[in-house]
Amino acid sequence: MGFADDLMSEFFGGRGDSSGLSDKEPQNSASQVSPVCAQSLPRTRQTEQTESLQQSSLIADLLSIVPSSPTNPSPSPRTTDCLQVAVPTNFLSALDLTAKQSILSVDEICIDVETSVKGTPWSPAEAPGKASKLGTGQTIGQYLKAHGAALDVRPRMRILSIGAGGWRGAFDLDKMDESDKAELLSLLDGKVWTGHNLAFDMLWIKHSAPHVNPKMLLDTMFLATAFRPDIERMIHARIAAVTVGGQAPVRLAGKNAGTVEQELQKMLIERAAKKTKAGDSDSKSAYSLAMLSLHFMNEKMDKAFQNSTNWMPSTLTKSHLDYCIGDITAPAIIARRMLNLPDTTSISTVITLLNDTRLPGTWAYRECFEPAARRLVDVTLRGIPLSLERVREYGSVLQKNAEIALEKVLTLAPSLAPFREILASASGGLTNDLKEAIADTLYARTKVPVERSDSGALMLDAKYLAERYPDEPFLAARKDLDTALKQHKSIDDYAVYAQSDSRVHGTLTVGAVTGRTRSSNPNVQNPSRDKAFRACFAASQWHKILAIDYSAVELRIAAALGSRAYKQFRIMLSNPSKSKAWWILKRQDILSYIHGKKEIPAHWPLQKPDFQAEPKPAMSEYANYYASSIACICRDLRARGGLTGSFETDKLTFRDAFIANVDPHILTAVTMESMAGRFDTGGLDAMAYLLSLSKADAKALKKQLAGPRQAAKACNFGLTYGMSAGGLYHYGIASYGLTWTLEEAVEARDAWFSLYPEIALWHWITAHNGGKIKADIFDTHRNEIKLSQDGGRFYHSTTLSGRKVEGMELRDALSYSDQGTGAEIALFAIARLPADISPMLVGFVHDELIFEVPEKCVEDVTERVKTIMNKAANAYLKLQSVPSECEAEIGDSWVH
Repeated sequence: MGFADDLMSEFFGGRGDSSGLSDKEPQNSASQVSPVCAQSLPRTRQTEQTESLQQSSLIADLLSIVPSSPTNPSPSPRTTDCLQVAVPTNFLSALDLTAKQSILSVDEICIDVETSVKGTPWSPAEAPGKASKLGTGQTIGQYLKAHGAALDVRPRMRILSIGAGGWRGAFDLDKMDESDKAELLSLLDGKVWTGHNLAFDMLWIKHSAPHVNPKMLLDTMFLATAFRPDIERMIHARIAAVTVGGQAPVRLAGKNAGTVEQELQKMLIERAAKKTKAGDSDSKSAYSLAMLSLHFMNEKMDKAFQNSTNWMPSTLTKSHLDYCIGDITAPAIIARRMLNLPDTTSISTVITLLNDTRLPGTWAYRECFEPAARRLVDVTLRGIPLSLERVREYGSVLQKNAEIALEKVLTLAPSLAPFREILASASGGLTNDLKEAIADTLYARTKVPVERSDSGALMLDAKYLAERYPDEPFLAARKDLDTALKQHKSIDDYAVYAQSDSRVHGTLTVGAVTGRTRSSNPNVQNPSRDKAFRACFAASQWHKILAIDYSAVELRIAAALGSRAYKQFRIMLSNPSKSKAWWILKRQDILSYIHGKKEIPAHWPLQKPDFQAEPKPAMSEYANYYASSIACICRDLRARGGLTGSFETDKLTFRDAFIANVDPHILTAVTMESMAGRFDTGGLDAMAYLLSLSKADAKALKKQLAGPRQAAKACNFGLTYGMSAGGLYHYGIASYGLTWTLEEAVEARDAWFSLYPEIALWHWITAHNGGKIKADIFDTHRNEIKLSQDGGRFYHSTTLSGRKVEGMELRDALSYSDQGTGAEIALFAIARLPADISPMLVGFVHDELIFEVPEKCVEDVTERVKTIMNKAANAYLKLQSVPSECEAEIGDSWVH
């Protein structure tokens, strides 16, 4: 059985209960046009047999997507036949017979919504200034005057664009009467909706017509995440092929329009900048439709009318219409090309492919991303309750806290008095004069100057200042001030969005390459964890807020990934010459060291060769280094009870900690403290020592080792993805308030990997047993090409379901496989909530589900949801012998 069959067996006790995606061919008349191409012939049995044969070949192609290199990075242009569609000349203001019959005659429709506000139906109306520019190039004032138009800023769904076979149309909902509008929306019910980021469109449609539901979402954003982790690598290859490989660029239509590769290069730079701004812990955003259109269709999408202001005027132009039609033309073609299918492939064949469990990513798409996305739209529509009265009370407290903190700042730094107004503003920012004044204050108080960057800018980043000026009272007071101001602004922002119904309706959608969700308008996934802040999210009368999250799920998944790597390694050792790491394992006597037949030399692991050295290190030097590393990992595995018997009986410390229900942070702390000679376990190893303690003694130990436990947290979360000693040092100070030296961070890192060698093995397997893909890359920081022979590469891994993930760094592949698995688990649980409980779901934060539950059934709902969540997680984790655990909090408000 494959993963999907194993998982369904774990969850349901059999494969038959899985819903999957419907693969029934609609019974249409012979005159029906293809969902994509107006010129396709009526479907016949021969056509279906041909597509079935094509599908077997296409599955084989998709199975090999990740390891392959692009032989032809430039995709073909749009199929000519698919351009022969009825192109409208005006916006539609009524549902005519042609439109109605066209929509009724197909099972797949392409849809796109344009709204007069950026966000949701509950977003506040914002009137733009008359000098604001529209997509036509005119200012608002110029446009209104030229077209005799009025400006309507009410939040609303303005345009609904639909593609149905060979018919295209864009409906101006402002011009339609209510009966026509209702009938139009009802026609969407039960259809396959194709588009990009369809959760947004579905939200607005269901807000107007709650009864309307798609049969399925064919979303190019989800498809890219589930099936095409290689997109960025392919784009890098295209840019390199044109820049240094002599390949002719693909010219864009229009005078001075440039090339596809130039546009893709700009987008890569923008994505890298967003990733840097978000922080290394955050994965990259899902691919935009504009990027997918460039790569898969060689076409640059018109984004001139993307701003919601364009849809406020009462009169719209032909340019508006062309923009709408463009947004519904591309997704169906892109979806098929992402799946390596011909542009004219029927939707029934697409669905059949998405149900084929041989294809990595099908499980994630059909059981996690697609069904959970629909559930999360309902969560947004429902909203999480917010007590506006509590917001006002809490705001008063925060205002007072900010005033107290400000006075403390000015007492410690009187020279900042002229900047009182800026300091008291949450959005005031730092002027150059204020930056200089802060630097002068720090120097006056500590005699340590603030450093400047290469560009001459003062380095006032909070993480940098925490390291350079530890325990500085002025910085502590500033932090208190900033915290109070930011929390005040944040809770006030939530209140703005909740004015109409005392509920916050932030969007939730699968928005990262890992499959994790993102939220906006407002972001409901990063509220302050301050108890008073969370208390503002209060349940309505006779209800309770139930928050259930997975306990240490990121570390449990890491333990499972380490366990999986251990299985793979044991298989590799049974026939090492067949492994992709044979170039390392064939080094002289290395297998003897791995099997413990020879003692590991004291100076191992060897020093890593310097790839910048001249002459460049030989491959044999790298092989020797990697060989010495795996030998040391095996030594540590044996020391911890591994590599002695079978997978089931061997000891793996990270996995075994969760099996024994031992806190991994206290286990790490006790081990590292005892290794440093600062803690006595009475001759027992750390695990045995902790298991010997009574509950009272365990609780006392947790308090006794509070400081080391913080350091252990930094190690557990930082080193799981291979953070360097220097990175760990900075991470510990900035994120956990540690006061340690770089040398202590180095010692902690060495001790941690000695304690959890299966995690080091996971890293090694990912890097050297097929996970490294040589590739020509475009360096976005240096604006230059790095060829594969000069070290250009991507790293490939998989989630626990087998979905493929890729990143330019090893840590990306490691974190994506962990976070991607976590995303699948949580979304799978959401998709499997029963019909009587899912309407209670009002919030979701990565691994935490928030419900508003009637008081009388809180206990029952809690146990049922915990069972579902644990089943969802265990379906992934138990295959690697790691158990799941959930924790529930119940209160009148959001307690977690």
